[in-house]
Amino acid sequence: MNKPLSILTILHMPWDRNLGGSRVQLELADEFQKMGHEVEKFDYCDAFPQAASSPLQTLTRPSFSAKAKTFVQANAHRLILSTLIKAIYLFLSKNWGLKVYS
Repeated sequence: MNKPLSILTILHMPWDRNLGGSRVQLELADEFQKMGHEVEKFDYCDAFPQAASSPLQTLTRPSFSAKAKTFVQANAHRLILSTLIKAIYLFLSKNWGLKVYS
């Protein structure tokens, strides 16, 4: 095998094996790790570690894509973007000028 990859998975929901949307990403991450690659995730809980409970705080919270963009820009030098939720895929590829692999 060539040099192991450092792969980033971005998910707009909690990283939880019991949720349908994130389960696929978890299983994909498991397969990458079995192949010897490093997998890091950025999910809803990473973006909002102290998630607001009031409706007003929820409405005034920054968007997930803004938080993800900040994280990716700070870490892009060491990571490959692997899987993205479709809602932010176009934003990433058009506005950030990144090559996105899926």
